[in-house]
Amino acid sequence: MRFWFSKKKNSSECINNKKNNDEIYKAVLKNREAIDALEKKQVQVEKKIKQMEIEAKQKVDQNQMNNAKILLKRKKLYEQELENILNNRLTLEDNMINLENMHLHKIAVNALSYSANTHKKFNNEINTQKVEKIIDIIQENKDIQEEVNQALNFNLINNVDDDEIDKELNLLKEQSMEEKLSVEVNKIPEIPKDEEKVNFTNIEKEVSKVKEESDDEELKELIGEMT
Repeated sequence: MRFWFSKKKNSSECINNKKNNDEIYKAVLKNREAIDALEKKQVQVEKKIKQMEIEAKQKVDQNQMNNAKILLKRKKLYEQELENILNNRLTLEDNMINLENMHLHKIAVNALSYSANTHKKFNNEINTQKVEKIIDIIQENKDIQEEVNQALNFNLINNVDDDEIDKELNLLKEQSMEEKLSVEVNKIPEIPKDEEKVNFTNIEKEVSKVKEESDDEELKELIGEMT
């Protein structure tokens, strides 16, 4: 996958990278072939060591001590050969690991180098002066837009007829006064019918009481005149 900012490598660079990769591959392959050969040789030597040990034991059982010593000496030689094989194999494996690590280091260094060059290129393209210039242009455009908006709003307000506004305002005042009067009228409480009956009954009782008191006073005056 190629990123948008990546650049195409030139032919010479591609050839060099391919050549280096081929050399590393060949070196690793040769080490692997040598290790495989040593592994096969190791198996053969281990079998011979085991065989020498078995034969020497048989010679001891047969009381052939000289032959047993010869077999043990041969066994010792095979053991030395086995030790050399193991050392050579270990050296080859270590060398192969180093080659692989060198290849990985080379890949990492190439990636870091490419990233650093790309970063440097971007810094050259996007510097402080360019950024400040862009910000100034944006601010200038915002100021122009604000002036245009203010001009449009001013024209809209000036086009409104003041007489129509006054008429609408007076109409709103009248509606407001009517609503207030309606609210005040609705606030007057109504006298319940039961209370009206109670009040009329009380009034009748008071009138009757007054009449009785008046009759009593007239009767007293009449009796006084007769005596």
